[in-house]
Amino acid sequence: MYIYIQQKINKFMILLLLCIVVILLGFYFLFKNHLINTITFVILFVLITFMFNYIIRFLEQNLEHHTIYKMLKRKQIALATIQSIEFYKKSRDSSFTKKFIYKLHILMKTIESEVIEIDIYENIRDSQIDCLPGDVYVTFDKELKRIGIIPTLMIQMTPEIEPEIRHFEKMYETHYIVAIRKKGLSLKSITNVMKEIKNKKK
Repeated sequence: MYIYIQQKINKFMILLLLCIVVILLGFYFLFKNHLINTITFVILFVLITFMFNYIIRFLEQNLEHHTIYKMLKRKQIALATIQSIEFYKKSRDSSFTKKFIYKLHILMKTIESEVIEIDIYENIRDSQIDCLPGDVYVTFDKELKRIGIIPTLMIQMTPEIEPEIRHFEKMYETHYIVAIRKKGLSLKSITNVMKEIKNKKK
């Protein structure tokens, strides 16, 4: 899902940047001979720069969650066994925060009982993953472009997909692991999650 989201953000950035350049150039050439309007132009430029940065950061923080949630509500899901994970590359967002992108090799089973072997890319927050192979739910579309790991909590809070979950559990033997999305993806065994919860309560 990470690469798909970045491509969407990049396209939006280019479109937004072109619109801003056209607006600023038009304003500048219309009013460049008037001092008060030159000052207004500078203020406008600063405001637009801040607005541009805010919009891009908002998309970086929310577009992935929104896309996954929308697809989940539409029941566009599949069961996926994460078989292996390996480091792919480092990346940075608009605030220059470092991100670590990993390639996940998964075996995906669709609601129509189709089995698909594919690699997906995710921003991994915690690289100490010792719970593989393990099963998670992923978003799924026929073009195989929008495949992303769905957070376990989001699955639990969406009761309308219970028939699909029961179908998968009836068709396949599942070994669930916990997927958490918070400033990146974290994958943990249920045992480790339970230990963390107990330690927090102490």
